[in-house]
Amino acid sequence: MAELQKHVPDYGNQFFITRHAESALNTKGVLNRESGVENGITETGKEQVKALAAELRETGIDYIYYSPLQRTKETAEAVAAELGLSSDMLIADERLLEMSFGEFEGKQVDEYHAFYETGMDRLTKRPEGGENWNDVRTRTGAFLYEVNAKLEGKKVLVVSHNGTMQMLQAVAKGDSAEVAAKHIEDNSYDLANAELRALPFTPMPHNDFYELDFHRPYIDEIELYDNNYKLERIPDVFDCWFESGSMPYAQFHYPFACQDTFETENFPAQFIAEGLDQTRGWFYSLIVLGTALFGKSPYENVIVNGLVLAEDGKKMSKSLQNYPDPMELADRVGIDAMRFYLLSSPVVRGEDLSFSEKEVLELQRKNIGRLHNVLTMYQMFAAAPAANDSTHVLDRWVLARLNQLIAESTEGYKKYELDKAVRPLTDFIDDLSVWYLRRSRERLKGDDAADRDRALATLRYTLRTLALVMAPVMPFYAEYLWQAVKEDDDAESVHLGAWPEGGRVDEEAVTAMAATREVVTAALEARTKAGMKVRQPIMSVSGPEI
Repeated sequence: MAELQKHVPDYGNQFFITRHAESALNTKGVLNRESGVENGITETGKEQVKALAAELRETGIDYIYYSPLQRTKETAEAVAAELGLSSDMLIADERLLEMSFGEFEGKQVDEYHAFYETGMDRLTKRPEGGENWNDVRTRTGAFLYEVNAKLEGKKVLVVSHNGTMQMLQAVAKGDSAEVAAKHIEDNSYDLANAELRALPFTPMPHNDFYELDFHRPYIDEIELYDNNYKLERIPDVFDCWFESGSMPYAQFHYPFACQDTFETENFPAQFIAEGLDQTRGWFYSLIVLGTALFGKSPYENVIVNGLVLAEDGKKMSKSLQNYPDPMELADRVGIDAMRFYLLSSPVVRGEDLSFSEKEVLELQRKNIGRLHNVLTMYQMFAAAPAANDSTHVLDRWVLARLNQLIAESTEGYKKYELDKAVRPLTDFIDDLSVWYLRRSRERLKGDDAADRDRALATLRYTLRTLALVMAPVMPFYAEYLWQAVKEDDDAESVHLGAWPEGGRVDEEAVTAMAATREVVTAALEARTKAGMKVRQPIMSVSGPEI
C-alpha cells in the first residue's frame, strides 16, 4: 500500500475534522437529523468554539465544509468569524449531514444504541425509514474524494456529526467492514463536541463502500504516476499456476534468504499429495519450474488422489443429495472407519471411488467391532505383562502373522502406497479374532496357569503392537487400545510411540497353520454336504488331500 501511495498524485491538501459544538439536544441526549427542530449550540458550545478556533489559528484554514444543520452551521460560522474567513470560504454539503435515524428521530440516544448489538450491525442494519452506517460511509466517501480532487494545496476543515465523522475516518483509511466495525465498538473514531482531529488522506482504489480494494475494476480507477509518466496496469494476466509452482522456494524467500540451507534442508520435498485434477496444474507447474531452475524435481514422492463419487458413480451433488451426511455418518460409525475405508480404497491411487455407506459400516464391523471383542476378552483375564517368547503353536502363529503385518505395512508406507499399507490390517484382525482368539479361549479359561499367562502375554503384546501399526489410519481406536494394553514404561500416547520394527516371520508356523485351516474348511464343507449339524462331534477326518 505504501508503494502504491508514492505514485498517487499529491494534490497537497490537508484535511481536519471536528464535531459541532455542544447543542441544545446534546444536553438532553435526544437524536436530531430533521432541520425544522431548534437545536443550536449552547453557551458551553460557544466556549468550545473559541477553544477550537484558537487551536486552528496556526493551521491556516482555507475552506470550511459543513453539514447544513443548525448546530453544524453555527459552529462553522463561529469558527470562520474567529479565524477571519469570508463567507464564501464556508460551503454547506448535504453529504455531511447527520445520519438519518428513521424511527428513532427525536428519541433518546440509548434507544438507538439498543437497536444494535455489534459494530457490524451498525454498518448493515437500518432502522425503519433511516440509514445504516454504510450509507453514511458511501456519501462521506464521495464527498472526500470529490473535494480532494477539486482543490489543490488547501487546508480544509470539515464540521459535521459524530457518526458521520466516524465514517469519514473509515473512508480516509480504507477500512474493511471488519476494521470499521471494531473502531465503532471500541469508540476509537468517536469525537467529542468541538474536538479537532487531523485526517491524513491519500486516494486509493476502493469498492462502493470505500473499502481499500486492489482488484479490478477499482485498481483501474485510480491514477498513478512515476516522474510525471502515467502508469497503466498491464492487461495480460500471468498464469496463476506459476505462483503455485514457485511455492517450494517462494515460501522461504529464496534466493534472497536461506541460501545456505535451502537445497540441503528444504529442497526437494520428500512428499506431496493432491487431487487428480492437479496433474495439469500444480504437479505440472512444480516439476517444470523445479527442473528448469534446479535441474531436478521439487518432490521425491507424490500421492495423487482420485475423485470420490456418489454410490451410483455420479458426481456428488448438494441438490441431488446423493451422498450420506459425512458428520452424521461419523457420529454413527466413527471417523476411524471412514478413514480406513478411504485410505484402503483405489482413490489413493488416483482412481475414482463410488462411496458406499454399506462398505464403511462393514469395515467398521470387521475391524473395530471385532478388535473390540478381542480387547474385551483380554480384559476379562488380563494379568501378565506383554511377551513374545511363547512356544505354543497358536502364539507362534499369531506372532508370525503380526510380523508379516508389520513388514507389509512398513513396505507400503515406505513406497507411499497407502492401500497396501492399510489393507493387511483387516486380514490380520480377522485372523486374530476369528482364528487365534477362538482357539485360545480354552487356554484363557483353563486351569493351566502357565499356559494361560503365555496366552495373555502374547495377546497383550499383539494388541499393543497392533495399536502402533494401526495408529496412522485408525488413530482414535488405536489410542483407546493403547491405553488399555500399554506397559508402564511405554509412551503416554500411541502417537508418541516408535513404529514397530517387527522380527523374523516364522514361515513354518504360518505354513502349518494355513494347512490346518484348509483342513478345517474342507471338513466344514463336507459336514455341510452331509447335512450334519455343527455341534455334532466327528470321530475323525480323512481324505486324499489331507
